[in-house]
Amino acid sequence: MTQAGFTVTQTDLRPSVRKNQWLSKFGRLEPLIDKGLQVYQSYSHRFRKKYKLFQQQPYLYDINIFLEFVDSSRFSQARKNCFIPNQEWFSLWQHLTLKSFDQILCKTLHAYDIFQRLGHAVSYISFTSPDRYHDEFETDYNACLHLAGRSPLKGTQTIIDVWRQHPEWPQLQVIQRSSRLPATSLPDNITYIQGHVDLEVLTAMQNHCGLRIQTSEAEGFGHVLVEGMSCGAVMVTTDAPPMNELVTPDRGFLVAYNRSTPKDLGRRYYVDPNQLEQQLEAIFKLSLEQRRVIGQNARDWYLKNDHLFKHNIIQVMHDLLMHNLDDDRKRYD
Repeated sequence: MTQAGFTVTQTDLRPSVRKNQWLSKFGRLEPLIDKGLQVYQSYSHRFRKKYKLFQQQPYLYDINIFLEFVDSSRFSQARKNCFIPNQEWFSLWQHLTLKSFDQILCKTLHAYDIFQRLGHAVSYISFTSPDRYHDEFETDYNACLHLAGRSPLKGTQTIIDVWRQHPEWPQLQVIQRSSRLPATSLPDNITYIQGHVDLEVLTAMQNHCGLRIQTSEAEGFGHVLVEGMSCGAVMVTTDAPPMNELVTPDRGFLVAYNRSTPKDLGRRYYVDPNQLEQQLEAIFKLSLEQRRVIGQNARDWYLKNDHLFKHNIIQVMHDLLMHNLDDDRKRYD
């Protein structure tokens, strides 16, 4: 956004970063009290805004954009407040803060449908991920990679369980930042990397491995999918929203799920192991050239979507800034 002429101030609002020293005295009650304060501050902001109690107060910012995490105490710092949520982590109590936002900005059409049904002002902006493609690496469309990171929602154990039944399949590299090892023993054709991997090494692996097995159970957007697509990888993911919004049959492979459970405002989808096995068998029967074409489609989509997001977010910001100017004119009319 700085390239579009905006002045941007970034603040880390993760709960672990913005811990309140005063609240820490309450021990186990701290999370509950923090939620209560968030709701109180949200309602207080709405009350003061409704009765124009901010008229003489200088704003620090034109627009606040909250990405996933919210700090209600910052609402009054800006003329307009926007929220980019992750539906699968949006808890019930957070519904009480939604009316304090001037606009809900949605990364996926799936999220747009969810938050529009709640009756709030919603815009679809799409989203993007860092472009991990580097042309100095040669992509091997027979090399397989699964990135789990810290997330317990990547379907890692199911992938390992299916893979261990097929010693004839190519080597699969699994990267997971977990204190626990997989629940089952690992076959020779799975390399398990536990812990942190430097970005330089990870980027090389992302570019080298042309097959990405990422059967996520839930995603707010799907950075692990989109980063893979930026590298021109053939993606294998879950045939459920929003994963199947990003990966379609022309640029990857979708695996049916056999059950799902609620996950806050979203759902958690569990792939059918038999369907995963069938899809992988189908991929391994494709020629390397066929896989390369699918990967190129994924790369083309990444570039198109990256442009779309940058256009959409700038347009939304301009529209909100114009509303700010209209508000100022009304104030002095």
